[in-house]
This record gives sequence, C-alpha cells and structure tokens, in this order.
Amino acid sequence: MKKAAARLLLVDDHAIVRAGYRHLLDRQDRFTVVGEAATADEAYAAFRQHRPDVVITDLAMPGASGLDAARRIHENDKGIRIIMLTQHTEWGYARAAFAAGASAYVVKNAAASELRRAIFLVLSGRSYISPSMERRNVSFAGAQRGAAGLSGKDLTLRQTGVLKMIASGMTAKEISGMLQISVKTVEYHKAQIMKKLELRTTAELAVYAFQRGLVY
Repeated sequence: MKKAAARLLLVDDHAIVRAGYRHLLDRQDRFTVVGEAATADEAYAAFRQHRPDVVITDLAMPGASGLDAARRIHENDKGIRIIMLTQHTEWGYARAAFAAGASAYVVKNAAASELRRAIFLVLSGRSYISPSMERRNVSFAGAQRGAAGLSGKDLTLRQTGVLKMIASGMTAKEISGMLQISVKTVEYHKAQIMKKLELRTTAELAVYAFQRGLVY
C-alpha cells in the first residue's frame, strides 16, 4: 500500500516565496501542500484547519515572528514538526527556534535537496540544522541522539558545571580562570563529558545543554 504524502503548511509573508516552495515540494508524490499563511496568526489558523504533518515557516515576518507562530503551534500539538527556514545564520536564532519547538533550522541559501532532506528527517523524529551553520560553529549532528537518549545524570557535579560554561560560550582559558584549574584539566573534563554524552563537537554540547535546560 502506498504511503500517504506528508502534509505541509507553508508560512512566509512573501507570496512569491510560498509559490516557489509549493512548486518545489507539491509536485512530488511524497509531499502535498495543504495550506499557506503570510502571518503568525494566519499560520496558527491554518494549522488548526488543516492539521499538517510539517509546518515550514520563515523566522522574520511583519508583526509576530515565525518563532511566535512555532511556539503557539507547538504548545497546541507537541507532536507537530516545525522547520524554520530563514536567512539568519547566527546561533542565537537557531537556539531560539529549537526552544520554540522547531525540529529543524534550514538557511534559505540551501539547496532544494536540503529542505527535502530536513522534511524527511523531522518526519522520522530527528532534528536537522543546515551544514552551512556548522561552519559557524553550530553543528547539530548527534545532539538529538544525546538529548533523546541520555539524561546527563552520570555527569559529576564538576562536569555539569563545566558543561554549562562551555554551552554559555566560555573558552577553556576562561573556565580555567573561573574554576581555578588548569586549561588541561578543563579539556579533560570536556573530553569526559563528550564521551559520556556520545557527542562530538562543542556546538553539540551547547545544543544538548540548551535542550536539557542547563543554559538559556
């Protein structure tokens, strides 16, 4: 039996942009665009009406932002998959998007195949962030696995403290000065934390700590 196409809701204040997304996605058997919206309020109304599987929304819109739309929709349906599609490549925006309930953060200069990949990943329960963000020290690969499968309860009190400082953007030297320990010791703690949490990069640690409420 053929699997039903994933139902998509497109949110962007520019009609021509929505038309482009629709042309890109709606012509495929695996996706169907069930609604469009130009504002956060329209997005919520369209979500209530169409109950899509995935909401693809711009971040910056007149009035309430895509973050507001994502937060409101996610509060109503914790199982909804939200993809933030934006031109902003700063980590602060990505962090805010995930806090609002987004499952993926895709930059607008990405290839069309990247958006399709993000949709498939969020539908499978995973998260995604554009590879171009990795070049800005915002890697997300692996963080979903760590956040979903590990609570961090095996971290020592010192390791938890070091994790919070790393996630807050402090360097090893700054942490060393704050805790009155050597930089080498800080790096040792960091290595042990990454091993326990099965993460690979500093940015993955930051995402893990944020998702766990260790930093805000």
